[in-house]
Amino acid sequence: MYMTRRTKIIIGVGFLLGVGVLLYFLFQSRQTPPEVTPPPAKPAVENRDDGTAQVIGGVEPTPESTALRTARFVAERYGTFSSDEGLNGVQELVAVSTPQTTEWLTGIYIPQVTSRMKTSVFYAESARVLAATIITINDTTAGVHIRLQRQITEGSEERMNNAELDIELTRSGNTWLVSGIFEDR
Repeated sequence: MYMTRRTKIIIGVGFLLGVGVLLYFLFQSRQTPPEVTPPPAKPAVENRDDGTAQVIGGVEPTPESTALRTARFVAERYGTFSSDEGLNGVQELVAVSTPQTTEWLTGIYIPQVTSRMKTSVFYAESARVLAATIITINDTTAGVHIRLQRQITEGSEERMNNAELDIELTRSGNTWLVSGIFEDR
């Protein structure tokens, strides 16, 4: 089958148009947007001579925000431990607890958790905060209700459950200390 001269011209023009469109889009995508230079970063905190820190250019933490942050920290450490890693998270709570709570943690809670982990297979509990709500707050005390999701692993078996904690905090200077942890499994 022979092509006429007219058919050859139409095919050639179509080919050239196709190559032209392809080159157009190829070079369009290679153009780089203009470079934007961000402003220089400012330090977020300025350390003072008296050992305190001043927040600069940010949001000053409120008693409510620091109480919530402390309660979330406490809830996750309180509910996370394993037979391999031990009770490192729970033991971190001693540093942010009142003397009475430290006594309860070391004398009652840690021995209870240790006895749960005395199995011949791997045992772990991992807690994740789902919600934290301030129940009460004033200048010296705060009460925070925490909803947790716990993942419990024993050997090859895993199960999930939800738990709730009420955490009482006492303010000591600018720091919230744990003065009570009440669990409703």
